Amino acid sequence: MEIATDILPNLSQSDMKRFWRNVDVLSDENKCWNWNGGKRRRGYGRFYVQVEKNKDKSFVASRISYFIENKVDPVGLTVLHKCDNPSCVNPNHLFLGTPSDNSKDMIEKGRGKMQFKDGEDHPGAKITEDIVRDIRSGKYNGLTQIEIGKIFGVVASVISNIKNFKCWKHVN
Repeated sequence: MEIATDILPNLSQSDMKRFWRNVDVLSDENKCWNWNGGKRRRGYGRFYVQVEKNKDKSFVASRISYFIENKVDPVGLTVLHKCDNPSCVNPNHLFLGTPSDNSKDMIEKGRGKMQFKDGEDHPGAKITEDIVRDIRSGKYNGLTQIEIGKIFGVVASVISNIKNFKCWKHVN
């Protein structure tokens, strides 16, 4: 995540013209306007602004677009995309949010690296719904949670969470 500083209000007219020369501005405001300049690894446009003599700072291109259009320096906020196209700088596709909003948006749209599913579909699942039912039914009464955990290759806290419906909540 990039936190802006007070550099953006000092963006010059020549910076803005240079910025828009790197964009496919389309007449249709509903379509993405893609950044054609340098990009970061994940496809987000990269735009350099001189902050001091012989010193440039890199900004995400969508952040610059948001600033140019709205005249708001989004300090402490993230510029999010309605279109989910990292190279889009169409101001109509951009909105501000907190880092938490960005994470929620990413998860809701299924883009997160941490897109875990419940139960057996979870990539780290070591047990099945049938085992969960057995644990809750009392099949392993007489064994400690540590012993039950060893049987299934999980720690005792997982067994406790299963018994107390803190995980595998969807299994009756």
